[in-house]
Parts: sequence; structure tokens; C-alpha cells
Amino acid sequence: MKTVLLSGLMALILASPAMAYFEGNGNIPGGFVGPSGSVVQSAAQALTARDDSYVVLRGHIVERMGKDNYIFEDASGRLNVEIDREIFGTRTVTPEMELRLTGEVDAHLIKRNEVDVHTLEILPR
Repeated sequence: MKTVLLSGLMALILASPAMAYFEGNGNIPGGFVGPSGSVVQSAAQALTARDDSYVVLRGHIVERMGKDNYIFEDASGRLNVEIDREIFGTRTVTPEMELRLTGEVDAHLIKRNEVDVHTLEILPR
């Protein structure tokens, strides 16, 4: 009897997550659709934004500072960004190319904020 009860309880527990889901609006496969917090859209905003703030930047990478560290520049100023090698893939980027970078702010107590880049898109001229 205990085995049957325990088996039934386990089946109920394991089935519960499978029944819970959120369906998007058709444009986005799943995820959240609705109001969101503010999106950081410039280097100047990123320098004062909270940690983990979502970032969408449009501008240029103007200099390499280290293995994965670069200087990004837009009309509002300059900002350090971290871009892992995998994000570039096989693409070559030059300072003349306009880019769209998405990622999140890494806020620090001692040094200036940086952006950890998750995606890089080369924009057409």
C-alpha cells in the first residue's frame, strides 16, 4: 500500500512541471510578453545603470584592450565591453563597422561599469 501511495505521489510531483508553461504571442517562442523595465541604449546610460540591466547598444568597437575586452563607442561616449571569442564566430569586425550589441551591465564597486555582450550583429551600411 505504501508503494502504491508513494508511486502515485511521485507521479503527481513529476508531472506538475510538465503541465506548467507560458505561451508567447506568436512572434516569440515562449518567454515573457508584456511591460519590461527600462533598456539601456547608450554607453553613457550603461556607465550608471544597475548591475544586470539589459543593454542594446548601437555603435562601433574602436579598440581591443585584452583577450576579450574592447572599447565600444557611440554618440554618447565610450564603454568597456567584454565579448567572448564565441560571440564573434568567424566574423571579422573593424572600427568602421556599425554594430548592435546586446547583453547586460556588469556593475563594479571600484571600477567603471562594463557590458558583458551576449550577441553581436553587424548592421548593413
